[in-house]
Parts: sequence; C-alpha cells; structure tokens
Amino acid sequence: MIKKDTGQILIVVVIALTVLTISIPVMVYYVQKESQWSIKEDRSTHAFQLAEAGIERGYQALILSTTSLATVELGGTLTNYNFDQAYTDIPGGQYSIRLVGNPAAQTITITSVGKDSSGNERRAIQVTYATPGAYAASIYAINSATIQGNPTVEWGPVASPGPITTDASHTYPRFFSGGDILPFDSNAGAPPNTDNIQWWSYYPLPPAPQIDLAGYKSTAGAGCTDQAACLSSGCTICYYTAANYPTLSPGTNNHFGTTAPNPATALIVEGNLSLSGNYGNGSVAGAPPSKLW
Repeated sequence: MIKKDTGQILIVVVIALTVLTISIPVMVYYVQKESQWSIKEDRSTHAFQLAEAGIERGYQALILSTTSLATVELGGTLTNYNFDQAYTDIPGGQYSIRLVGNPAAQTITITSVGKDSSGNERRAIQVTYATPGAYAASIYAINSATIQGNPTVEWGPVASPGPITTDASHTYPRFFSGGDILPFDSNAGAPPNTDNIQWWSYYPLPPAPQIDLAGYKSTAGAGCTDQAACLSSGCTICYYTAANYPTLSPGTNNHFGTTAPNPATALIVEGNLSLSGNYGNGSVAGAPPSKLW
C-alpha cells in the first residue's frame, strides 16, 4: 500500500510540473508583451488624433477663402495641402493633408495621415464634403436682410450675421440670423430663440468667407454687370458694383434662377439689393438644382 500511494503522488507531481512548465513561460510572455501592447495602442491613438487634426485644418483652409474653395473644387491644388507639408504644431508627431476636388460631383475629399513621433504608427482618415457654395443659403447678407411683401425665396434659407426683417406672409424659407428675426424674435437674445421649424435667431453662423469679388467680376464678364443684360442674356453670374443699386423687378415668366430666359445661377451685389414682383405672374418649368436637398 505504501508503494502504491507513493506512485500516485509522483504522478500528481509530474502533472503539476508539466502544467507549470507550460503556463509559466506563457505568463512571462504576456507580462513582457503587455507593456509593448499598451505603448503601441497609445501611439496608434495619438496617430489617429493627429489625422483628425489634419482633417480639421484642411476643412478650415477651404472655408476661409472662396478662392481656395474654387481652386480645389475645379481640380487644382493648394500649396501645403497636397501631401507636400508635414505639420508639427501638435506635440508627439506630425500629419500631412491632401485636398482633391471632383468638379463633376461638386465634392472635395480631404485625406489626412497622422504619424506618431516614433514613426512606427500611422493612421489615415478620409472625408468627402459636398460644396454647395460659400454658404448653403439662397441669400446671404453680410449686414442685414429685409424680405417683405411679394418676393419669393426658393431652394434655400436666408442667412445673415445681422438682423433679418420679414413679415407673417413669408412662411418660408428658413431664416438663420446672428441677431433678431422680426417679427418672430425680438427679445434681444433672451430664449427662446427658435421655433425649430422656420427661424433660428442668434444661431451660431460660421464666419463670412473671404469672397473673391474681383474673381467673380472677371468671371461674369463685361456683358453681365448691368441689370438689363442679366435679365435677358445667358449670364452665369450677374455682378453689380457698389455704385449700382438695382431693383430687380422681373416681368411675367421672367424668373431669376436656373432656367431661360434668365439662367444666371449667382447674383452678387456689393451694395444694397431690392427685390420686387407679384405672386401668380407665371411659372417656369425646370429641374431643381442637384444639391437641393
């Protein structure tokens, strides 16, 4: 019996030693690797954060100038935004940016690659933005806007950093303003400042873009800088100088929009603009803009 018990204990000891022989190296391996994995994860996260910073920087480069926006949208490149510059303004690594426009789709793709300071971790982010214009509004007024009576604004909101004055007859479009929107909101900033349907007063509007007026005027051409030409010809852009404050008063079936006889898609006025007309004076059949919604 003594020899039998001794044999059983010996088997248990051998099994235990075998398990320890296998498990201890595995445990040591994981302990050694855990710190490496933690460092790798931290570096990977930082590289991703650097790439995010690049996306934001690229976006800011586009919205700060209509000239830059137009250059990229038409397929051109911007210096320092074509993977030709390593930005190091954020500690712990660097990032590089590329802006690529698609003129047919009216989109711009921003690609940003972040690399941590060790050079071992890289992460990339790619974002595509639609480019409806400098600001996605039918009317953007720098100082203020007054829309009362008969004028009808279609296919987009009215936005202004200053106050907007309208009347109850205008149940559309939407209004976004950094000031009052009369008569809907005249409470000098006290809430509520929106009905969440049509008007948003004290709305956090982005800063007005740096509009390349000279470029737009050159694009419009000499024949598209007076009211008569813009109401009758095929001008893509109608441009009025500050010395010419027109009253745009189209007649029957003469709409300012994307269809004949007045197919202009942009109206730029350096000074004041007055709109007048009548409801129910005709209609023009035409497809809505591709980016309407």
